[in-house]
Amino acid sequence: MNTKNNKKLRINDIINLYNENDVVTLDDVDKQGRMALYINDKLSGKICERNYGISWQKYEHGEWKTDKFYTIEEFQNKVDFIISPEKQVTFDIDEKTEIEKEKRYIDMIPTEFKYFQRKIEIDLTDYEAFEMSMKQNKNVLLIGPTGSGKTTMVRYYCAEHKKPYVRVSLNGGATVEDLVGHYILKADEHGSITVWIDGILTQAVRHGWIIAIDEINAAPSEILFILNSLLDDERILILSSKDGEIVKPHPDFRLIATCNPTEQGYAGTNEINEALLDRFHRTFYIDYDEDIERKLLNELGFEKEIIDDVLKFTSRIRRACKEGAIITPFSTRSVTNLAELVEVNQAKLIVNRFRSNDRTIISDLLDMFIYKTKPIEDNT
Repeated sequence: MNTKNNKKLRINDIINLYNENDVVTLDDVDKQGRMALYINDKLSGKICERNYGISWQKYEHGEWKTDKFYTIEEFQNKVDFIISPEKQVTFDIDEKTEIEKEKRYIDMIPTEFKYFQRKIEIDLTDYEAFEMSMKQNKNVLLIGPTGSGKTTMVRYYCAEHKKPYVRVSLNGGATVEDLVGHYILKADEHGSITVWIDGILTQAVRHGWIIAIDEINAAPSEILFILNSLLDDERILILSSKDGEIVKPHPDFRLIATCNPTEQGYAGTNEINEALLDRFHRTFYIDYDEDIERKLLNELGFEKEIIDDVLKFTSRIRRACKEGAIITPFSTRSVTNLAELVEVNQAKLIVNRFRSNDRTIISDLLDMFIYKTKPIEDNT
């Protein structure tokens, strides 16, 4: 964008340029320096106070380096000193109040999440070990059956630490373009232009989000190839489709992967190869835990009789699943769903979430432990 002697560059112009190009470069400004908009976000709960300012960058030893930071007012006072008078740029700050301090909701930060921690050592829980891993910027893999609390722990961490969180499942047809980005055609005053749009992974890397990659053992090889470079010691993301741009992660960026155990026969999953497994510094196994489920049901306010009956039913179902009598797993989510159904005398509806071959056994177990119309049989 060219600026002439008498033309004013509005703050909104700078912000728009920043959103499109990250850096504001003025063609007729001395080539020894350039302006860039910087944004400082201060989080307080879900509220983000956004402050805009200007950085002056100098080109030294083949790269741009930030020389000084200025508020909008400070930059107005310094602009004659920084830029030669014949190329002076001035600012119209009529909209300063709305622009410099914008309050907005950060919907990406989870709220009201609770995770019941499991002891893994005498004086250490799984969550405390996970929290330590995040602080140390370690690659973390969470393994466990469906609905056992893997992503709940991640969301709880993000809620506690006010971290933006995104989640991507690799078992739902996610593509390289979804993760990394792609070009689109965008209309402008001259017709149309080709614009690069960052994918969800690239956005997380650039902006310091926490991203949970679900079912990593169901990922196709082309996606694993991309993830490998982020999990390596170099920790870079290469945008091959964008002229090989190399994106270095924001200091707050974290990648957590989850997967279901392959030995339990989850469809579409593969054994994690040693090369990928070796890239994870910390591996946690999050299994179903009756003590945790009892605490959860108590927290939700269910009566003791309902809790006892539901957990006895759950224990027998899981035993049948391990013995191969039924196929469908019974997750912690299913435990809470069943308790809700029992409370309103609709427990039979839980049968419908099981595969048809499992339903006869499930109905018998409901009659034994919930409705108590059949005697309990040890061989069921």
